[in-house]
Amino acid sequence: MPSANDQSPTIPNEALIKPLTDIKKAYVDTALAWYTKRAPRPRIAFRLFGTLAILISLSMLLLTLCGGEAGKWLIAVAAYLIAIFSALNGFFAFHSTWQKYITAQLILEAHITEWELEIADALQKNNANECWTAAYKATRKLIDGSRSVMTSEASKFFENIKLPKLNGSSK
Repeated sequence: MPSANDQSPTIPNEALIKPLTDIKKAYVDTALAWYTKRAPRPRIAFRLFGTLAILISLSMLLLTLCGGEAGKWLIAVAAYLIAIFSALNGFFAFHSTWQKYITAQLILEAHITEWELEIADALQKNNANECWTAAYKATRKLIDGSRSVMTSEASKFFENIKLPKLNGSSK
């Protein structure tokens, strides 16, 4: 427990580790901002297209009550819209994209929080070399963990890309 006579070593140490905080801002904070910005888009698309497909599917029962040529066209348009919304959801895998983005975002936030705790601990060191070593290790761990998260998310993205198969294809 610090006594009243102890001087805080954090001011010089903060300047010492500034290059490490700049690296964190440039690399990890930028990646976190990317995921935070993009995560809502696939969630909205998944929910919108799924909801529309469900509602139009349910309305087809009512459309069968419409007689004549107009009823046939309405049913055809409804079936076409259901096919489009279902295909878009399936092809773009909005649900899994949303899940991957949110997971990456949450893991990056956890890595940043852990880094901030380790940096706060490093700043309390009285020796500049100890402070630098602890801060460097924390930053290296943050960068490695962040790279692992982003690499994993990217590889899962490319694993899920499937081009539609054309009938009559030689393959």
